[in-house]
Amino acid sequence: MKGLQWSVLLGGLAVPCLAVATPSVDAVAVMAGAALHARNHVRMVRVALQRQWHEHWLPMGHWSLTGYWELGFGYWHGNAGDTGNRSLESVDFRPVLRWQYHNPSIDVPAFYVEFGTGPALVSATEIDNRRLSTAFQFGSHIGVGMRFGPHGRFEVAYRLMHYSNADIKRPNDGMSFNVLEVAGLF
Repeated sequence: MKGLQWSVLLGGLAVPCLAVATPSVDAVAVMAGAALHARNHVRMVRVALQRQWHEHWLPMGHWSLTGYWELGFGYWHGNAGDTGNRSLESVDFRPVLRWQYHNPSIDVPAFYVEFGTGPALVSATEIDNRRLSTAFQFGSHIGVGMRFGPHGRFEVAYRLMHYSNADIKRPNDGMSFNVLEVAGLF
């Protein structure tokens, strides 16, 4: 288990280096959050590589639908709780749809709302007082945020993230997080 933890930690540290060296990645996001459930003390940190779609659909004035691909690496830490497990690692991949304000003629903050969901893997099926039952999960989020800076190269966002196995196996306690995100686009 320790080998997996070190692999995920080193992989997470290598993500920014890979993003710079990989032309298909055009953004890196760093996230931190806490479990939504009051009786759980799980905290999560996550690093994600993003690839913008560079397409805009359904234009309505300065608003349009766009999106990106996201590959995320996370580390969750909590109390031992009933399960005896204090931490786990996660990796997930999701397409994200974003309804975004865009005005190329001026550099003003661009607000957005987004939703994403996709497959996820966790290194353990129990943490704190939660039982996830399967290593295979679905990771989903809904978020609101703002792009700002020169050419909208920076983002700050809030995400409500949820991981669940969609009742593939019970118990399916799932885990939800309040998450703050900071991202930089290249």
